[in-house]
Amino acid sequence: MVIHYTKELEKTRKIIEKESYYHFPVSEEKRHITNTDEILEVYANAKWQIIDLLNKRYKTNFDLHNWIRKDEDEVAHFLCEAGSNALESSQNKSPTAFHLWLGKKGFIIGIEQNNSFNAQEINEQRIKVNKGAGFEYYRRSKSTIFFDSPINTKKIYLHYDLQN
Repeated sequence: MVIHYTKELEKTRKIIEKESYYHFPVSEEKRHITNTDEILEVYANAKWQIIDLLNKRYKTNFDLHNWIRKDEDEVAHFLCEAGSNALESSQNKSPTAFHLWLGKKGFIIGIEQNNSFNAQEINEQRIKVNKGAGFEYYRRSKSTIFFDSPINTKKIYLHYDLQN
């Protein structure tokens, strides 16, 4: 599975047989000293809302604390790695939004930031300009990681297939 450069969101929504969609705005503003607490609270709440929706809908046990404990949890690792990369490396130092599509055969989680980066170059050349391990995680992921554009990436997606 892992990183996929040509996978498309519309086709993936059909694969999961999409039933519902959720949008979790975080911030369009640049994070700075006077708004960091507010933005981080919205950011954390969005991640927990995604976890809660997934656990309720699919009777799963995803938990953001699994990332800290280094327990196996595709969703926690994706949300935390992609999220921390946006907090550290994006122009606004914050994701602009999270997205969630729920379907009969799986789900898709997306994280969006305001500026673009070259995901393909970062992956293929093993460039590590961030302090996290996002691309290392993406390479090991059992789920499929894909992008709105591999060269001008603003959105990163995780496709979790319930059939596997």
